[in-house]
Amino acid sequence: MKRKLFTLFLLLACALTVFAQEYRKSFFETLFETDTTYIEPQHYDWTVMGQGSYVYDRVSMDFGDGEKMILSSDPAFKLGPFAGYKFLFLGYTIDMKNFFKSKNRTDFTLGVYSNAFGLDVFYRKADGDFKIRKLGLDKEDEETFPKNMSCSSFSTKYLGFDLYYVLNHKHYSMPAVFAQSTVQRKSAGSPTFGLGYMKTVLDLDEVEFLTDVFYQGTYYIAMKDHKEELTEEDLESLKPGGSIYQLYKAIFEETMEGEEVLRDANYKSITAQLGYGYNWVFAHNWTLGAHLAINPGLKFNKAVIETIGEGNNTYRKTSFNLDYTARAGIVYNNTRWYAGANAIYYSNSFNMDQLKVRNNFGSINLYVGINLGRRH
Repeated sequence: MKRKLFTLFLLLACALTVFAQEYRKSFFETLFETDTTYIEPQHYDWTVMGQGSYVYDRVSMDFGDGEKMILSSDPAFKLGPFAGYKFLFLGYTIDMKNFFKSKNRTDFTLGVYSNAFGLDVFYRKADGDFKIRKLGLDKEDEETFPKNMSCSSFSTKYLGFDLYYVLNHKHYSMPAVFAQSTVQRKSAGSPTFGLGYMKTVLDLDEVEFLTDVFYQGTYYIAMKDHKEELTEEDLESLKPGGSIYQLYKAIFEETMEGEEVLRDANYKSITAQLGYGYNWVFAHNWTLGAHLAINPGLKFNKAVIETIGEGNNTYRKTSFNLDYTARAGIVYNNTRWYAGANAIYYSNSFNMDQLKVRNNFGSINLYVGINLGRRH
């Protein structure tokens, strides 16, 4: 009896194993199946691409009582190589304007794409490259300062990923427009679902910020209204980092002793992603596509408040936020060569009691590439 039961158990185990293998094979075949009349699959294992990008950041800070400050960077041109192998796509771009400077802007992206799933991992840094578009003063007071003052005391960092699933992946291909790994042959669209994570750090040295603002205001007035009266000694004192700058810095360090100032604001976002994308094939080998995702989720906010001369205090708050991500692109792809342009735009918010921050950042990318290593 034991031998029969053991034999029956082995037969049952073998049958379940075969069933599981067949089910798994059928499941994955269904999951990654595409309709080749709509999507032409990739015919090559490797791709090499050159990309130029215009990147920008905009940060709006609302301190309450009508005080609102806006900082943004000038669009910067970045250049870098990208390479891919099958589903993996890796790239790195460098700010050409600040290539030889210690403070620069850096972008790193990693993509893993199939028709059904997509994963974008990114790291982005903008350090000391901002300008003040709105200072938050009364109109009359604000006119005493020059427009678009530089702000080397502010920096941003973003680290995160987006993971999404394309519901109608048999007919609609996000990689056709945003990863150039397939070719959309007939127009189609699809809802998308996913998850996202982002860590954002906004770093501000308020003493340095106020020093910069008042120094630049003084320099602006001196050069505008009293330039002919200035001596060599005056001009020397007005140089960046000169005695006027050092005087303001000493004044603010002394007068702000014991005051609370914002040192940095950062938050971690865990979001769902609900989106829709559509690719329009308007000519042979040409595709115009767009994708919009609404990202509801939890945001873990943290603000570091420095009491000048005493130390830092950290405040935390959890909130629900609604952010969004938008993409658009146009591409020509004959399966061997491809070229095109795309844009991505992120909009995120930070809310903590008297401080509300909305930061928008993104890039416009121009690229050309070639596929290599044809599959047999």
